Amino acid sequence: MAETPDIWKSSLDFLRSLDGVPAAEVTADLLESVLADWQDRVVARTSMHDLLFTKLGQGYPWKAQVRASAVGNVFEFQLLRGQHLVTADRCHRDNAEAVLRSFLAQLEAEE
Repeated sequence: MAETPDIWKSSLDFLRSLDGVPAAEVTADLLESVLADWQDRVVARTSMHDLLFTKLGQGYPWKAQVRASAVGNVFEFQLLRGQHLVTADRCHRDNAEAVLRSFLAQLEAEE
């Protein structure tokens, strides 16, 4: 899907524009860390400083989604099917990329 990298870039640019918002800065770093491997596989969006990942080709309401947020040095991840929580995890910043990659793989596998 040709527009997917543009959505990732727009999300990243928006987060980078929020100077002085620590949560936006760390989620931008996290988004950038997985961009090369995932930008053609899932869609990345942002609202304020949280991240929302959905499957390619899905319109709203999304059948499955991954939400990622940060408070301080702690990230929280949720995989939702519709509005139902499938799984969630928290980790420190050092492990956030690995945990996000795991959640994105689960999202990609969702039917």
